Amino acid sequence: MLRVRGIETTTLGFRAELLRVAGRLGLSADALAGVMGLESGFRADIVNPSGGATGILQFIPSTARRLGTTVEALRKMNATAQLKYVEAFFRGTPRLTQGSRAGDYYIATFMPAFIGLPDVVPIAVKGDPIYDQNAGLDVTKDGVLTVGDVRARLENELARAAKLPPLVVDPNVPSDASAASSGGDLFLLYVVVAGAAYWWLR
Repeated sequence: MLRVRGIETTTLGFRAELLRVAGRLGLSADALAGVMGLESGFRADIVNPSGGATGILQFIPSTARRLGTTVEALRKMNATAQLKYVEAFFRGTPRLTQGSRAGDYYIATFMPAFIGLPDVVPIAVKGDPIYDQNAGLDVTKDGVLTVGDVRARLENELARAAKLPPLVVDPNVPSDASAASSGGDLFLLYVVVAGAAYWWLR
């Protein structure tokens, strides 16, 4: 079962594979999904124009290369296929364990050196590039971005999602990782429909 806002927009194959990934990692499927929901809304084709971060976990180019792929390759994958790299990313974050706070899953993608540290530990202050690029995470708006501020981004989201009815997932559904990306599917559908309309109306 999953309780994450927006997860219903994903495919059955994605949800089943997500549960398998979480099981192999020994981590919370809800927390993993929560990070992806916040980072990309589960869109495999989304690209941040500043820096080129790509996909469901917003992999930056250097992280993609470290995981054995590229952002260009990721853009051609669907969300389920990208889960392979989500799994590799979190497997390479050994300080994150089953007992970790949910907010530490977000810390892992933001600045993993701060996993497990107290909420009051500062990460950056106003005027630093890290703060200025992430000022929206400063919950208290005091000009100091703390570990607790970053954790709150995911923990507050999961608290809201906890009020939703759970989405039951059949873990036996096969993966659909080999399917074309959702963006590619929509473009192909557009081409087919536009072509049909042209021939019908001409």
